[in-house]
Amino acid sequence: MKEPATSARSEINLLYIYLRKVLGAQRMQLIKQFIGESVSLSFISVLIAVGIIELFIGTVAKTLDLNISLTGIPTQYLIISLLTLPVLVGLISGIYPAFVLSKFLPSKVLKGNFSSGTSGILLRKFLVASQFVVSTVLIIGTLVIAEQMNFIKSKNLGFAKEQIIVLKLNGEEALGKFETLKSALLQNSEIASIGGARNGLDGGFGSTSVVIPAGEGMEPERFDTYTYPVHYNFFETLNMKFVSGRSFKKEFTTDAEHALILNETAAKQFGLENAVGKQIRLGDRQLSTVIGIVEDFHYISLHNKIDPLVFYVSPDNAENMFVKLHAGDIPTMINKIEKSWSEILPEYPMEFSFLDEKINSIYKTDINFASLVNLFSGLAVFIACLGLFGLTSYMTEQRTKEIGIRKVLGASVTNVLILTTRQFIILITFANFIAWPLAYYFMNSWLEDFAFRIDIGIETFILSAAVIILIAVFTISFQAIKAALANPVKSLRYE
Repeated sequence: MKEPATSARSEINLLYIYLRKVLGAQRMQLIKQFIGESVSLSFISVLIAVGIIELFIGTVAKTLDLNISLTGIPTQYLIISLLTLPVLVGLISGIYPAFVLSKFLPSKVLKGNFSSGTSGILLRKFLVASQFVVSTVLIIGTLVIAEQMNFIKSKNLGFAKEQIIVLKLNGEEALGKFETLKSALLQNSEIASIGGARNGLDGGFGSTSVVIPAGEGMEPERFDTYTYPVHYNFFETLNMKFVSGRSFKKEFTTDAEHALILNETAAKQFGLENAVGKQIRLGDRQLSTVIGIVEDFHYISLHNKIDPLVFYVSPDNAENMFVKLHAGDIPTMINKIEKSWSEILPEYPMEFSFLDEKINSIYKTDINFASLVNLFSGLAVFIACLGLFGLTSYMTEQRTKEIGIRKVLGASVTNVLILTTRQFIILITFANFIAWPLAYYFMNSWLEDFAFRIDIGIETFILSAAVIILIAVFTISFQAIKAALANPVKSLRYE
């Protein structure tokens, strides 16, 4: 968006065009010249932009973990875009000076009286304010996204995710050697505990219904629920806490067929107070006893609410082996695990992942979105500052004599600085108040996609306002200080 600088500087730098008008140039010729120059500049800008994109697109794609390239765009669309975009931008940015400035009478131009008046100043202020509205919205968005991502990183998920390797057991033979592999791995002192489950902690659970048997004078109740088949020692390995009851134990022979564990949400939804010891039916299984209530944990991303979850023992389906390591040399530990694996399952390549990295990958889209917003925030602020710098330069030149008179009458440098910057600070403050409700609407809509989210506080808006005002003051200060320190004699002789 270059309109503020274009419209401001064109009144000063294009005097020679009006001299052409004195020499007989028609208004339409001047309009064509303005628009032609603007479109030409846009074409040059596009060519430079394409070069910059080609230079940095690889780095940006790698940083954002995206597969993007100019070669991926169909040639015909790329050519059409490169031809139409500069024409549109050139017309938009050149149409104001072309039609407004070309209408002045030569007599007024030669006398130096060719200001576009109040309407021109208001237009420039509106354009600069619009740029800062966009910048403020993006800065608030950056702050909110960063706060939400920090919330996700620091959120207690209800289980330990650090120092845990997840081994993938594919095929019946691999599943059948779960206990053999577990025993071999536990010979290593670096391994603290091993558990297993059919699913990783990234969703993909089965679903069925739970039937609560009829009580005296009551009908049976049926509830929908997710199911989670696990191996023994699953809860202990992931350091999950129990509200009441106990975990599955091999020494309790009935646990394999007749025991269930509920999460807190399931116990509440099923209406089971003091659920331990109660009997329910899970799907087609026999009537089973609830032996424990585990604290709610986030078995999928924070985008989703915690649903009812019922655990049962299923050693033959433990496709994911969770290996908890003591703190130490991770590469060495992995080498020992690979050695045991190759001895027991030589025909199967070992597939493994770190649980914390696996969970972080769930938020890959959110992380990429945050990076994009950060990038566009920086660009928006930079462009807004260019517009503000251009408007400051123009308005300072317009007030050169006024500043000189004030200095002659005793105004200090501080007084001149306040005079020069005050109206811009008011303008940017106004832009902030326009941007706040817009930013709140957009970011609140984004946060609604999270079942577990932060609340947007007023401090976020105050911080964004402080940041944008400081950036603006820094941008304005060069021209303001230059005007304040200028020799008043030269200012009074300024034409």
